[in-house]
Amino acid sequence: MSVLNKIVVFCLLVASLSGYYSCSLPSAETGYRLVKVIDGDTVQLRTPAGEVIKVRHIGIDCPERGEPLYYFALKTNRRLLKGKRIILEFDKRSHDSYGRTLAYVYADELMVNAELIRLGCARLYFDRDNKKHLPLFLKMLEEAQRHRRGLWEKG
Repeated sequence: MSVLNKIVVFCLLVASLSGYYSCSLPSAETGYRLVKVIDGDTVQLRTPAGEVIKVRHIGIDCPERGEPLYYFALKTNRRLLKGKRIILEFDKRSHDSYGRTLAYVYADELMVNAELIRLGCARLYFDRDNKKHLPLFLKMLEEAQRHRRGLWEKG
């Protein structure tokens, strides 16, 4: 088993035991700062070089403005990211059709994408290219549904 595979297996083990925390993977970048939370699954961040970019959380879809739980997802995303050290982890496809950067977003080691699913703020949304953390996200979805959190409150 390669070193990278061992790291991934370790990350999945840690995630399943303690709640989806980041590991130092080769595809991660640090030093981002929150500028603005746009909605439950999109943020503006300042890069280490000072550029402001829009980042779409990979693998999730939160309610849009006017839909039930929109403000719950927006406020939860803000609460998870505000004042935290932000790390981005990338998958195979780096940008969507709107030009947004696609990333797994970590706040002080907590993967925000997974936490939004676990809290019932988000549904799964995967494309064929970006599914590195699909097993973890499925586990978080099952937990949210089992405990009837957020989007799954009414069964």
